[in-house]
Amino acid sequence: MPQRTTQIIHIGAPIERVYSELTNFAHYPSVFPGITSVDTSTPDQLQWELKGPLGATINLSTDIITQEKYHQVTWNSRQQSAITTSGQIVLAPLADNQTHVAVTFQYDPPAGALGEALAHVIANPATALEHVLKQFKQHIEATSSREHGGS
Repeated sequence: MPQRTTQIIHIGAPIERVYSELTNFAHYPSVFPGITSVDTSTPDQLQWELKGPLGATINLSTDIITQEKYHQVTWNSRQQSAITTSGQIVLAPLADNQTHVAVTFQYDPPAGALGEALAHVIANPATALEHVLKQFKQHIEATSSREHGGS
């Protein structure tokens, strides 16, 4: 049964910076520990390698469906992916160089042992997405602070 969640976060950085980091998919492994690599050689077709349960590797192939600069990114998994997923990220500028980020994520875990293991790892998709967004926010705000002479 598909799992769907939406999370919203406000990031203390201008929308241009947030969008730039958000769409720098090759940089994700240095920001998110669960992602080991992202092949961006075909910009609209990304190949992800994720750390799975018990040392397993999960391969995910996605198509970028929409990429509207400074506004929205949507994706769907490709048929050969281990996980069926889709989602959308919508950005909006806020006052004081803040950015509103809304992420809707849906995934349908595979059947069998891999699906059972993933269900344990992502038992609560809302909590998992919230954690990822907090990591992203910390990364952006920390790098923005360093770039502007902050501590």
